[in-house]
Amino acid sequence: MEKIIKGVPIFIPRINGTELKLVKLGAKSALMDAYIVAQYPIPARKIASICDLFIIDPSTNYFVERYFLRKVSFRKLPYSPKAPFNIEDLLVDESLRVKKLIEPAINYQINQKAKVIIAPYLFTGSPTDIKFGINLTMISDSIKYVERKKIKEPVFAMINMGSAILDDPKTLNYIIERYDDDFGERIHGYFIMLDQFKEKEVSESSLLGLAYLVFQLSKNKNVFALRIGAFGEVLSAIGASGFSSGLSAGESFSEETLKKESGGFGRPTSKWTYIPDFFSYISDEEIKKTSYKCGCSKCRGSLPKTVFDKKAHLLTTRMAITKKLSSLSRNKRIDFMKYRLGQGIKLITEYNKKYGLAIKPHHLLRWISVLDSAKSWKHNDTAKQEDIDLDNLIHQARAKRKK
Repeated sequence: MEKIIKGVPIFIPRINGTELKLVKLGAKSALMDAYIVAQYPIPARKIASICDLFIIDPSTNYFVERYFLRKVSFRKLPYSPKAPFNIEDLLVDESLRVKKLIEPAINYQINQKAKVIIAPYLFTGSPTDIKFGINLTMISDSIKYVERKKIKEPVFAMINMGSAILDDPKTLNYIIERYDDDFGERIHGYFIMLDQFKEKEVSESSLLGLAYLVFQLSKNKNVFALRIGAFGEVLSAIGASGFSSGLSAGESFSEETLKKESGGFGRPTSKWTYIPDFFSYISDEEIKKTSYKCGCSKCRGSLPKTVFDKKAHLLTTRMAITKKLSSLSRNKRIDFMKYRLGQGIKLITEYNKKYGLAIKPHHLLRWISVLDSAKSWKHNDTAKQEDIDLDNLIHQARAKRKK
């Protein structure tokens, strides 16, 4: 089986209903949550017509909690239930699962011109959760429906899980085996979205765990990391077909947002700017103290001022990086990213000393360690995979860095 999406890696902006003008700047792909598509149908149709790859997250992970009932946009979806689905019912009642969720969710994506189908899914903390089994069953149901109806769009699975899985090698290998071996060539790729994965704060073992999961699943399928921030660039060098994030600061997935209103949206875009050389957002007040100027095609030696300009700056920056990566072999991608991260550390050190800033580069050091480890990884060819030793990988990467 070959990867069906070519020219990878790519950056897929996660778009809300008011960002059509940003897509017109040259984005070839976009991802929208289904309830956003339902709320903004006209912009969504225009975005779908512009993009080569338009993706709809069916957002079915909301439907076993009550919070979605408070949102009008969810009620506009044809597969939104009148009351939350009972988990046990979804497991044992095939008619309920297929007729009320699987089929209408797939049909909605097709009708809204999505280029790939994401099988309905639920958030699950770990493979021991009953919802893990339901997710596998819903992938099987989705494949059967697509094959029966001769639907041409490829089927992708969403792996929406807790971040704790990343620190357990046996769990990672079990997940890889279940998804990859159970469905084989009948599934075309994966989207991965993890709870509370804050790429600048998580441990080195968690970073390695995610990189390993992405790498092994990417053997002959497209794998995209969602709501991942700048670490998506690292994953794209290692084996991901790309990554997706919103165009504002502070985006990550949290299971809590499935149950209640978010407590906030992170740092306000109006007061913070993404600095690609630092792989991080910096407050405008801090960056104004320096001589930094952005060389992206949008800024052209200046700094973005309006919210629109800041989002456009982030979009063009990430598209440029993934375009560069797409022209390189895997080993050269890793070397290129290591160089960029190293330059970022040097620049942060210089700016902290020269301008009295307090930017922390520790996450970049961890990311370099991940790249060091990943360069020698090989795809597993057998169903029974050897457990990886994350502690040993960390030790090896640190040893290489000290040389």
